[in-house]
Amino acid sequence: MKQDDVKEGEAESMIGKALELIHQGKTKEGIEILIQIYKARKDEDALSLIMQYSPEMVRNAVGDDEAVSIALYFADNKRYNLCMKILEEMDNDLGTEARVNCFLKANEINLAWNEVQKFRDPSMRKVGEGIINSWLGRREEAQKLFQEALSLDGRNQEALLNLAMLAIEKGDYFESVKYVERLDVLPDEIATELCEKLSDGNSLLRVAEKWAKNEPNRVEVSLCLSKAYDLQGNSENAIEILEGIKDWRASLFKGILLEKQGKLQESLDSLMAADSQCKHSQSEIIFEIALVSFKLGAKHALDKANEALEMARNSKNGVIQALACGLIYVMTGELRCSKGLLCANKDVVKRKLPSLDLEC
Repeated sequence: MKQDDVKEGEAESMIGKALELIHQGKTKEGIEILIQIYKARKDEDALSLIMQYSPEMVRNAVGDDEAVSIALYFADNKRYNLCMKILEEMDNDLGTEARVNCFLKANEINLAWNEVQKFRDPSMRKVGEGIINSWLGRREEAQKLFQEALSLDGRNQEALLNLAMLAIEKGDYFESVKYVERLDVLPDEIATELCEKLSDGNSLLRVAEKWAKNEPNRVEVSLCLSKAYDLQGNSENAIEILEGIKDWRASLFKGILLEKQGKLQESLDSLMAADSQCKHSQSEIIFEIALVSFKLGAKHALDKANEALEMARNSKNGVIQALACGLIYVMTGELRCSKGLLCANKDVVKRKLPSLDLEC
């Protein structure tokens, strides 16, 4: 019977036949039937039985990449033996790398080190040794090993990735960009971190454009590009790239950009759209609505500022608490939070509320 011949309703009887063979000691034959069922129908019951009776055969059903994901899931849940069983017969670099991770999660450092030596590529051995040192908190030694890996192979993606991550951990975002630019594919985790932390428009634009090559339609990518243009002083491009995106984050940032341009009514329209698009109202949106409403002279501005303050307190958002508190003070002269909270966020408060007389 071919894989695609497993029709609906047949899987259950085939699973029964597979179990019968396994209980008769014919495990290999039974597992082959279960693999056939899984490949044909993605039957989770069949996969569970493969993991139960012959976990090393999981990769035959799902392929190497998914087998690694499953194995590391079990390692994350402290089922290290099952992790190793699934990876047991994976005799390629992917399997070696996964086993290193499995050993590290089990805190078996010596076994992880021995596993690293199985890499065929000497530059990958250096990367593996660097990962172990990084795991142990030896950041300088890890960085040295990753650099050595690059000296052996200037395109080693794992070395570049780990050096970028180490630079981010140190807060050296410009250093990280140097490695990111040499990556073939920019991981979401690194892209998101740099989009949040980079304050140089040119550097951020290079990061955003690389991210856009792989995921051009993601809202996060458009926001990153928009922020980069804004930092460069190119407000028109920053706004244009967000046009037509029906997402509260895009509408919020567009509203903020329009407010900076002095287009207050357009800004308010975009912010109101953000509020309607967001399933759970955000204190940041309500604060921005309050700020623009205040600039427009709207009577409800104070109500919105109070609403933003309450929401921020409930969600423990200190930045928005400080901003809403500062805006209320500008409007009424009443300080509804501690001065310490304002001073702890003085840079963003002074940027958003330049008329606030704040001495810290």
